[in-house]
Amino acid sequence: MVHCHYYGREQLEKQDEAYRNRTRLDPEGLAWGNASLTLRGVRTQDEGVYLCHVTSELGWTAERRELRVEAPYSEPHLILDLSFRLGHTLLTFSSEGGYPRASVERRDGTGTNLTELSSTTESVDARGLYTLCSELAVPVGQSTNLTVLLVTAPGRETHIQHITVAGGPGEWGKEDGNCPASAGLCPTAGRGEGISG
Repeated sequence: MVHCHYYGREQLEKQDEAYRNRTRLDPEGLAWGNASLTLRGVRTQDEGVYLCHVTSELGWTAERRELRVEAPYSEPHLILDLSFRLGHTLLTFSSEGGYPRASVERRDGTGTNLTELSSTTESVDARGLYTLCSELAVPVGQSTNLTVLLVTAPGRETHIQHITVAGGPGEWGKEDGNCPASAGLCPTAGRGEGISG
């Protein structure tokens, strides 16, 4: 049981331990027929469908409500490994502390999906939050613009990193003249401003 209120007061003797000291009904709201429940300290384990039973002098009713939990992923970390393997540069993207489970997509400047050329691993901590690490090897001497996206659901993409990989020594990123020419990697924008579909 998540919460119980009857005879004008809280009846929490049988409340599930997972919800102890985390639920609250507004007494003033109840007086006006509003039985909204507040859940504090939301956890990933709280996600799911809840059934609410209400009995009054007007009769009995029950409704289902779905609770979806979301936690933002951290600012992305981007690491460049020039010594990965002969003729290739390794781009490693990582982000942590997010929920729900997500995937990493990479697209080039024409919008072509390069995800199948990359390798992504994930881990989950004790709180149920995810850490993602995605690697993509880019051939040296090949100029390309890359967009890294975090996909949390079909149609929900967060643009998190735009980078330009220069074709060789002496070339700079097309949109960032401050990028060291020797690095061959130029971030052109940080985390995106929301979600686009």
